[in-house]
Amino acid sequence: MSPIAFLVVLPALLGEPRQAEAAAPTLSRTFALDDVRGPADRTGIAGRIDHMAYDPATARLFVACVANGTLEVIDLDAGTRAGTIRGLKEPQGAAVAGDSVYVTTGADGRLNRFDARTLAARGSAAVGDDADNVRLAPDGRLWASFGGGGPGGIAPFDPSTLAGGPRLGLPRMPEGFQVHASGAAIFANLPAGKRSTADGSVVGLKLPSGERLWERKLSGRAGNFPMALDPARDRVFVVSRVPARLIVLDARDGSILGEAECPPQSDDLFLDPRSGLVAVIGGGTLPSGEEPGGAGASLDLFAVDAAGRPARVGATPLPPHTRTGKLVEGRRALYVGVPMAKGRPAEVREYRLPDRPATP
Repeated sequence: MSPIAFLVVLPALLGEPRQAEAAAPTLSRTFALDDVRGPADRTGIAGRIDHMAYDPATARLFVACVANGTLEVIDLDAGTRAGTIRGLKEPQGAAVAGDSVYVTTGADGRLNRFDARTLAARGSAAVGDDADNVRLAPDGRLWASFGGGGPGGIAPFDPSTLAGGPRLGLPRMPEGFQVHASGAAIFANLPAGKRSTADGSVVGLKLPSGERLWERKLSGRAGNFPMALDPARDRVFVVSRVPARLIVLDARDGSILGEAECPPQSDDLFLDPRSGLVAVIGGGTLPSGEEPGGAGASLDLFAVDAAGRPARVGATPLPPHTRTGKLVEGRRALYVGVPMAKGRPAEVREYRLPDRPATP
């Protein structure tokens, strides 16, 4: 029996997503972030925007603007900016729990808590070098990743007190991770380094013990950063950057089910449960020398067949270096962060998603 056969799987009567001809996302709104800028960092991208979180209680979208040192707040019901939290030291990840929004800051390695309505500070806690992604688990705990250039891990926190718990140690920094909807397992991407071209790997860990369930080496694929889960079908989706591939793994044993070419330099991907489509946000090629980069930036949608094999069914071009976002299922929308460019301010774009793939 598989080591995580205990993971919850929805009944087979839900069926598998059907293959489709075309299902391109459509742009519906744009929110300008006129004063969001910042110098280029190790990526060479000026004004880089990182991850986002959504609060259904306030209809607010929180946008971590890592290069600008701010958390920008957008009221999606009003269609306007609702505020800014300034002075953050490289904000990277964001999550909402209860009446608070939590932001990880990479430069000082902390998890910061703010009131989701007033934006008042509510304390912070040490995470570790290069504190990055933060996720809310089914049991209400927050998990935040860390590691920098050395060994890393994922640390749990009580959202009300910011008290920490036993950490899950890993040999390298997890660049993307997800907690299974059952709360029984956590999965993490372990690329060889920020810009390394060496093989990456993916691990599955049992919760709460951290026992290694499996590890899958991604032979010939490097830079596996973003991750998404399909808990109903026990699938793990990851994207490698070298080459740019969407890879589907079995969550029970880490076996590779299928893969497909996808946009370069992705930092976020999402599974839309209603349509069964997987959305990959790719920012295009990185700047190199005198070349500004950004070629190939795109928001691509993939259908996944019953065997776990993905196929692209629609694509929408994006401005260069647009590679992070947030899926808000209840609004049928995917929000993407567009960094500033010559003649254009930074912005967040709202793309509408199809409710189901087109029939063959």
